[in-house]
Amino acid sequence: MKKYIILLSLFTVLGCESPRNIIDNFTLGIASDLMDYTAGIQVFDIADSSKTISNLEIEILGNLQNRIYDVNGRTSIDFFENTTALGLHKSENPIDEQDVKRVGFILKAPGYVDYRGEIAFVFDEFQQSLTIPMLSLDSPPKGVSFSESTYTLSGGVTTQPISFTMPTSDSISVGLNIDIPAGIEFISANGDTLSGSDLSLEIGQFDPSNEAATTIFPGGFSQDSVISEDGTSESGEFFTAGFAALDMYVDGQEVKNFSQPILVTIDLADSAFNPTTNALVQVGDSMPVWSYDEVDGTWVYETTGIVSQGVDGLELAYYTTHLSWWNLDFWRNRCCYYCGGVSINMPNDAAGWYRMKVKYSNSNSYRKYVYQYLYPGKVIRFYRSANYNWDFLFETYDGTPIGSTLNKNICSGTIHPVNLNPPVPLNLTLDVEGFCPNDATRSFRPSFYVYYKPISRSYYSYLTYCYQGTASTNRLSDGATYDFKVYFYDYAFGNGWQVHEERRTIDAAQQTSFNFLIDVSPYGLCD
Repeated sequence: MKKYIILLSLFTVLGCESPRNIIDNFTLGIASDLMDYTAGIQVFDIADSSKTISNLEIEILGNLQNRIYDVNGRTSIDFFENTTALGLHKSENPIDEQDVKRVGFILKAPGYVDYRGEIAFVFDEFQQSLTIPMLSLDSPPKGVSFSESTYTLSGGVTTQPISFTMPTSDSISVGLNIDIPAGIEFISANGDTLSGSDLSLEIGQFDPSNEAATTIFPGGFSQDSVISEDGTSESGEFFTAGFAALDMYVDGQEVKNFSQPILVTIDLADSAFNPTTNALVQVGDSMPVWSYDEVDGTWVYETTGIVSQGVDGLELAYYTTHLSWWNLDFWRNRCCYYCGGVSINMPNDAAGWYRMKVKYSNSNSYRKYVYQYLYPGKVIRFYRSANYNWDFLFETYDGTPIGSTLNKNICSGTIHPVNLNPPVPLNLTLDVEGFCPNDATRSFRPSFYVYYKPISRSYYSYLTYCYQGTASTNRLSDGATYDFKVYFYDYAFGNGWQVHEERRTIDAAQQTSFNFLIDVSPYGLCD
């Protein structure tokens, strides 16, 4: 049985309307005159979800960058408490299932590794929620390790060989080694030979067997433009066996190139899988090595290495004359644009919002995390897939597995059935209507994103999207107490970001509605 919640009673109105004339848009909600398709973005520190990331910025990329607005209709997109929401201008709405509008973006914050990602606006999926991890250089999670070392130069030149080793530990199962010969000169991105006495190495190593580490792979494993061995641009997907970030500085000046090659040796995880042989990686396997152009976000083929046996396990060594992110990855071109997917089998009374995770079979590398409203017969298609096999995993909002289908290929357009058996959820419907206090006959139905957290938790998560006064959720438990939060931007009166928080206990048997009051009458909207 569905229970109804009046989540908000907002005291505001835009101008005079006839009695009972419902206003579907207003300045504190989604600018629906500009956009139908929106995306809520919540960013978190991957090692500490409760941490607020300071000075967080987003840069929109590509040919649609001038058609993206924040949901209040502003061209500048700001974050408030790690959260923002944006939308696609109506003139760019997808016209059918094959017309997917893709918008690239870069997230930046001081002390964090830049995150490059993409939003896909898909026909008839008007709202989506993205949860994006960012990596702190000072406090990485398990599976990621950073190390710094300093060495002495003479006139900017190495006088003796340098060997740097990043060992394995309890937090990371793969190591890395860099060998720099004597007589090396260090060159800037402008081609200038650098002079100085101190060489600083900053190394980041990522364990491909760790889920947290693979979620921050630069640009994601699905790539639109990779420079292949023959120099042409290709689209497809990586299947990773390891990646690392290498940076060097001479007296604080960034190094880009070397006068002679240096040797980089990267350990391979015991679980490293070769999709070409369809078996675990073995001694003698060939593996492509790629470098990353951080300016335009493009991976470039560098060389092919041969897997060898090291002291502590398998490893791959290669020579390079420049610095970059480095990626040991198998590569496959896309096999389809409008691909197959999965169809949902589940009880009728269990329909609701669930999390879907899609990963490469025989790996811990995830291509997609998304919350979707699932119901019996729903078909979820995928786009631009490479010829790999996939695992489709489904969970409740708290991470409880409810079903999966494994090792499936979708190149031919096949729709694979998946049986889900979630617990019957408590389905709550949000009914939101706002009134002006001096005239209750005037009302409006706003659109906005809602966030929540159990009172025992320190950080908020996305709950639901309220569209023109209605929304639903199955993420709340009867008898539990939650904090709810709504953000809006008061640009009409110059008050900036506003936030409203309420605490409520869910008691489905005793109470079917709550009044959450936000008094915005001081802004003069009801005068």
